[in-house]
Amino acid sequence: MTTLRIFTFFSLLTFLINISALGQKQIPLNETNFIGSYSITISFHKTTHLIFPFNIIYVDLGSGNILAEKVGKVENILKVKAGSANFPQTNLTVLTSEGKYFSFLVSYVENPQQLSYIFNDELFSKKSISAEATHLEKHSPLNTSDANFSIANFENVRFSEAQLEMDARTILQNRKSGKQISSHNGGTMLTLHSLHVKENIFYLPVDITNSSNINYDIDFIRLYIRDRKIVKRTSYQEQEIQPLYVYNTAQQTINGKSAIQKVFVLEKFTIPDDKVLVIEMFEKKGGRQMFCKIKSKYINNATLFY
Repeated sequence: MTTLRIFTFFSLLTFLINISALGQKQIPLNETNFIGSYSITISFHKTTHLIFPFNIIYVDLGSGNILAEKVGKVENILKVKAGSANFPQTNLTVLTSEGKYFSFLVSYVENPQQLSYIFNDELFSKKSISAEATHLEKHSPLNTSDANFSIANFENVRFSEAQLEMDARTILQNRKSGKQISSHNGGTMLTLHSLHVKENIFYLPVDITNSSNINYDIDFIRLYIRDRKIVKRTSYQEQEIQPLYVYNTAQQTINGKSAIQKVFVLEKFTIPDDKVLVIEMFEKKGGRQMFCKIKSKYINNATLFY
C-alpha cells in the first residue's frame, strides 16, 4: 500500500469517527438525575430493622460484610446486621412492590444509636398506622422506638397488624353464641365459641376461664393439624400452624375466679375429614393441660366476617 493510500485511509477513518461523535448527543447529568442515599449504621452485636411502606421484592448488598433478610412472614420489614466488625462503608439497595427504590450507605459502628427506621410514603395507608405516626414526613427515615403503631405487612395478607387487631376486637364484641368446642381440666376451661373468615384469614376467638382459686399461668399455646384418630403403636405427624397475629398475647396469667379472651389469626386453610385442628394449652409448672379438637366440618362452616 502506497503512502498516499495509507494517508487517505486514515483520513477517511478519522472523518467517520468525528461524524459518529457528532451524531451522539451528549446529555449532562444534573441534580434531577441523582437519587439520594440514606445513611444508616449497623453493628455486629445488634440487629437493625428497616420498615418500608410496601412489600420488599428485591435486596442487593454492596458487600458480604452486611447480612440482610426479611422478617419471617412479614414482607415489608428487613433486618440488617454486620457480618464482620469494622468493615469499610458499603451500600444496600431495596426495591418494593410499588416500584419504590431505596438506596442506603451503610457504615459500621459498635453501638448504633438508631436500631429501627421507618421509610414513609404518601401512599402508606393511614389505616396501617395510628395517630402517633401521622407526623412522619414523606420519605423521612425515623427511629420509631417511641411510636406505638403497627407497620407489619404479612405474607399473602393485605391487612396490617392494626387492622387485624381491630377485627379481633370487633369479633369479640359482636360474636353470637354458636356451637362451642371446649376442653376443661382442674377447674380451668379453654373454649372456642366460633370461627370467622375474612378473605384469606381465619379468626379463632377463645375464652380461657379459671373457676378455681389457683392462678393459671400459661406456659404455651400451640395450634397444629394431626390425624383425627390415633392408633396405638402407630406413628403420626403433626403440622404446626403459626398464627399471623394473636390478640391479647401479653396476658399470660388467668387469676382465680376470672377469665380472659384471646383471638388467634391464621392464614385460611382446609383439612380433610380424617384430620383435626388442635388448640393445645399447657400450664407453666402445672398439670392442667387442655386440648380443643376442631373437625373439618366446623372449619368449612366458618362464619363470614366483613
